[in-house]
Amino acid sequence: MRLMMPLLAVAAFGVPFLAACVVETRTTDSNTQPTPTATETAPTPTQPMVVSVMTNQTMTANPGDGVGVFVEYKSGGHWKVWETCDTNKSNQGCDFTLGFSSATGALSNVASLPGAVTNTAPAGSGGGFTATTSITTQVAGVSFDAAPGARVTIDATVSGLHSGDFFFFVEADANGTPQVNGGYGGKLSDPLSFEPTAP
Repeated sequence: MRLMMPLLAVAAFGVPFLAACVVETRTTDSNTQPTPTATETAPTPTQPMVVSVMTNQTMTANPGDGVGVFVEYKSGGHWKVWETCDTNKSNQGCDFTLGFSSATGALSNVASLPGAVTNTAPAGSGGGFTATTSITTQVAGVSFDAAPGARVTIDATVSGLHSGDFFFFVEADANGTPQVNGGYGGKLSDPLSFEPTAP
């Protein structure tokens, strides 16, 4: 497995263009960028970075075309986290281990998304859980509930690698325009904490 940025689409209202990705609105515009490769993983920080995830935004990606952990939040405390691999380019599979936690209560209603089987298990006494799956050209993942607006932290390992490069989410850029990762070009932490923009 090589780290490859998947081609993404974001469903957002009135967004005409998303740098380095595909944006879906009432019309579609696309752009691609060269695929990054990871030569080393970022060190795990003491405290995860906190990013905003825009409420009620969705993304799409072609399974098998890139490695990604995609984080979406729907109002009322409903989370969906799904994964893709780069098997079409690397001819290898991806083994995902994701740890989920929240400082403001237990996570509940954990369910595997349709597609590849995702195994889940409680992760200690804090009300979190761990999800594991192995995929090639499928989409896998979980849905779960948390307190509305609660911050959720995800610790992602993909085929033994920890890297914030795996995370994708919709965040507003400096102008308030929804973009994948808010257009942030720096290094994200892994684990990474997600805070919804609205409960």
